[in-house]
Amino acid sequence: MVLAGAAALMGAGYLLDLVGLPMHRVVLAIVFACAGLAAAAAFGVASAVRQKTIFSIERLGFLAVVAASLSYFLWLASPEFLPVTIGPDVVHHLQLIHFIQRAQALPHAAALHPYLLEMMNYTPGSHILAASVGEWLRIDALRVLQPLAAAFMALKLGMLYLVALRTVPGSRSAPIAALAVPVLALVPAVYTIGSSFHFFFYAQVVSETFAVGVLLAAVCWSQSRATGDLVVAAVCGIGVLLCWPVWIGPAALTMLFVLLRAPLPWRSRAAAAAVALGPPFGFGLAHALLHSEGGRILVSSGAVTEPSVAAFGAAFLVLAACGALLSWRVRGLFTVAIFLAAVLLQAAALAVLAVRAGTRGFYLPFKMMYLAVLPAAVLGGVALLVLAEYLSVRVPRVRAAAVMLPVVVAVLLVAGRVPRVRQTSPMTLPAYRVGDWARDHARPDCVDYFTAHWLTGYWLHLDVLGNPRDSDRMRVETFEFRDTVGKWLEGRGLRYGIVEDLDAIPRELRPDLVVIQSFPPFTFVRNARGRCPGV
Repeated sequence: MVLAGAAALMGAGYLLDLVGLPMHRVVLAIVFACAGLAAAAAFGVASAVRQKTIFSIERLGFLAVVAASLSYFLWLASPEFLPVTIGPDVVHHLQLIHFIQRAQALPHAAALHPYLLEMMNYTPGSHILAASVGEWLRIDALRVLQPLAAAFMALKLGMLYLVALRTVPGSRSAPIAALAVPVLALVPAVYTIGSSFHFFFYAQVVSETFAVGVLLAAVCWSQSRATGDLVVAAVCGIGVLLCWPVWIGPAALTMLFVLLRAPLPWRSRAAAAAVALGPPFGFGLAHALLHSEGGRILVSSGAVTEPSVAAFGAAFLVLAACGALLSWRVRGLFTVAIFLAAVLLQAAALAVLAVRAGTRGFYLPFKMMYLAVLPAAVLGGVALLVLAEYLSVRVPRVRAAAVMLPVVVAVLLVAGRVPRVRQTSPMTLPAYRVGDWARDHARPDCVDYFTAHWLTGYWLHLDVLGNPRDSDRMRVETFEFRDTVGKWLEGRGLRYGIVEDLDAIPRELRPDLVVIQSFPPFTFVRNARGRCPGV
């Protein structure tokens, strides 16, 4: 329901902008609600309520996974629930989200390029969603970004649980044993949690959830041949395409493999492919034609976690390998193995492309690992499930304990690998308040930043105060505390400054500081010796 509504909202917003109509919050709310209700009706939720089967153990397992993981992710970001990150990506996403929230449209004017740069051609699905939620709640979209990411991460883990259940139909112990899968997915926490709580790859996180939705639809259709599963694949494919299209390769290849493998006439396979893959590739073609520069993402660079045994966990890799071997015998698991193989194949292709393009590093090939850990967790979890069932048959005395074996092993493996304390962010509400006040009371380009973390100043300068990314200042500005201090000591400071901690300011500078407004612990000050650019 949620994914259907979100994908419909993204698609509707994109199409409205395409024909020159505003993305009005009421229109998008209606689209979201109607799509969600249609999905609920189509997939039997109403029928399940009537038959009093809504609380089956499978549904309860899914809801338990989503609720527990959502609570954990929100707790990590509490109490402010602002994006937790050490990288600049979130600032660039916020620039586009705030433009959409204000203009109810996507950016097209060439004059906006210095401000948004590559975000002008970025697939905007997740940004339309964040802007819409912000408008519905009548708050700045900054406040909804981390909760949205947490919700999609929780849904992703819940759907991994469902994928595991679908790969072993008929297993009586599966609803309990499959709970190991979402726990195993957290073992490589630098990927599953780090994508949000370290680098905050917002669009990628949302797209991962839709990609798992395509995988779930592929597994289900391979068993049921139901048209509804093809529709789910199409809806989730649109979500992938409009959020982070890099994931569409493995998702589409997996769906195509399942279609080709099905014992159906070629005409039926072609019709099924048109339903499942046609809509997402229609959006992809439209975006490619309108934003030809968007293809540069394939040779982009940036900070990313490099794959290593330590990053994944040795036991996690062994279990995933065992699951891959079992996929030759467990029919439903083979589709999951194909998905993982497609991820690794695309990573290799991107690596070749990066070498031929002379790109420094393997940014996108390494990024594929964020997606790879998801099917790997399913493979590992099902391997544990098969082992538990083997033990329950061979050793009847341990049958009851064997059901819990996968979960116990997963919990032991994840211990010590996930954060156990709340995560702090350079982006805080006091910082936002002082920046918001400064935007209305000073020249945005005439402010220096004395902040403990460079990202705080970077965010305030670009997103909150609205300065351009492509400027002479941005080519030399570091936003580091000591560099700003040095500039003011040398008499090159600007007229105003945002100070995170007045006590940290060197004594030599304090005679020149005039406090104008305080938002503890932040203070907006005037520099008695400072000047504004062009004055």
